[in-house]
Amino acid sequence: MVDKKQWMRPASSGEGKIFSRLWAGEEKRAVLQIAHGMAEHSARYDDFACFMAEHGYVVCMNDHAGHGPYAKIKGHFADKNGWEHVIQDMKNLMDEVSEQYLGLPVFLMGHSMGSFLSRSYIIRNGGLAGCVLAGTMGPNRGVRFARMLAVMQKKLKGPKSPGKFLDKLGTGNYNKRISNPVNNFAWLSTVDEVCIAYGEDEYCGFEFTAAGYYDMCSGLMEINSSGWAAKVPKDLPLYLFAGDEDPVGNYGKGPREVYDALVATGHDAQLKLYPGKRHEMLNESNKQEVYNDVLDWLDKHIS
Repeated sequence: MVDKKQWMRPASSGEGKIFSRLWAGEEKRAVLQIAHGMAEHSARYDDFACFMAEHGYVVCMNDHAGHGPYAKIKGHFADKNGWEHVIQDMKNLMDEVSEQYLGLPVFLMGHSMGSFLSRSYIIRNGGLAGCVLAGTMGPNRGVRFARMLAVMQKKLKGPKSPGKFLDKLGTGNYNKRISNPVNNFAWLSTVDEVCIAYGEDEYCGFEFTAAGYYDMCSGLMEINSSGWAAKVPKDLPLYLFAGDEDPVGNYGKGPREVYDALVATGHDAQLKLYPGKRHEMLNESNKQEVYNDVLDWLDKHIS
């Protein structure tokens, strides 16, 4: 049986509150914090979190600022320094749960935007037994241009203005390889029901604000800079996985570039690409295989 808890704490930015969840089974072997992706929320991870809890992991998650039912403004981290505030919110959750379960090894896992945040987190904070990066992105020339547009929009329309054009610029071509896509979100998964449910979820699929896009682009520029991998703690093992039909990762190229950078700097890194699968591997047709792969890697790194 899995025990589920929910609570709120003030956001580190001082703008609103952060909603958090925790899943725990009878056996408790390690703590796993998950960072969700852009324009989604923690409730979508319930199935995976229950699976991990049943195998001895205390799983915790935030709805990042600007996400979930308690978002003050959808797609908005903070007026200033939003990326840093979201990372601090993650650190606050990690500290709280780790203190509650003293002595357990602690892991961090991030999906998509959550993987970007996790890559920023690990060059600022130590104490992790391992890090899992799902559906991450490699260097992208368009990010610098998108940030420049976000700067212009912030000045002209304000930091809270919705970034409709930036949203189309970012995800507008993601369905280009898919024949007869079920909807605009078909790039997420080969399972039509997943894409339909995402499109019908009022807490999914929204555009970010100008400040939100600026923050994310700034974060991407940091983690895809030439010096990022060298800043990752040398004793931190990492597991990367993605679908090789994931447009966010440029169809497998991005995760491999991140993996190669880590290997080149002497890190213990592992990469798995799933043939024919798309962006949300935890919601793919072979999700049970993916669950087991993540569990197997984590189990091997519990000390």
